[in-house]
Formats: sequence, C-alpha cells, structure tokens
Amino acid sequence: MTRIQSICFVLVLAVAPVLSACSVKTLPPAAPAMGTVEPAKPKLTGGWKGSWDTGSYSGTFSMHLTQKGKKFSGTVAITIDSRTTKGTVKGTIRKNKLTVVVSTKQLGTGKGTGEVNKARTTMSGTVTIHGSKSTFNGSKT
Repeated sequence: MTRIQSICFVLVLAVAPVLSACSVKTLPPAAPAMGTVEPAKPKLTGGWKGSWDTGSYSGTFSMHLTQKGKKFSGTVAITIDSRTTKGTVKGTIRKNKLTVVVSTKQLGTGKGTGEVNKARTTMSGTVTIHGSKSTFNGSKT
C-alpha cells in the first residue's frame, strides 16, 4: 500500500463514524395519542318560556339566561292576569339540579329548586315567594 493509499484509508476510518451518524435520521418521539374529546355540555344560555301555577293563580314567564360555569343569571318577565312584571333571576346548576332566586319589584324575592333535562332544553321546579309555592315548567326557545 502506498503512502497516499494509507492516508486515505486512515481518513476513511476516521470519517466513517461521523458520516454514518449523519446518515441515520432520528425521528422525534411520536405524539401521544389523542383521546376522545368530550363534547361541551349544553348550557342554559338563551331564551326560555313557560308557565307557573300556585293552585290559586297561574300565568306565564319568559327569561333570558346567561350561564358561566355553574352559575347563571338573567332577566325574567312574569305574567299574572294579563299584567307583566319584570325582574332578575340567578342561580346555580350542578348536573341537572337547579337552585333559583327570582326577584321582582312587585312580587319580591323567591327561592326555589328545579331540574333540567340533559340537553338543557326543558326545566321544571318550584319557587316560593312570601310563603306561596309555585310550580313552573319551561322550554328553551
């Protein structure tokens, strides 16, 4: 072997590991598998219409609610004998259970409980104002 061949052979031996490392591509680790994304739960947000009944009196109501987390609030219009009184409504929702506080200038403040269906399109329950218990049923509009 000639001197030039020996130098080339030594260079090949010295450079081969570097070239071999360059030619091997390392792939990044695979991204974790995405689990199924659970759809967002329906909210109470929106318009509602319904009826209420104390046994002695009855009427209708309409509400516009906004839900943020487990709390909701909004406006309510309650009709009694063709007269409408306006006020506010607020409360909490846990699973399908509601706690409700209704306040109007003419009727005062009432507290109650209720339930909504899973799709958040119907509700029912009771509210007590000045010792008088009213049942209510409503649907999302």
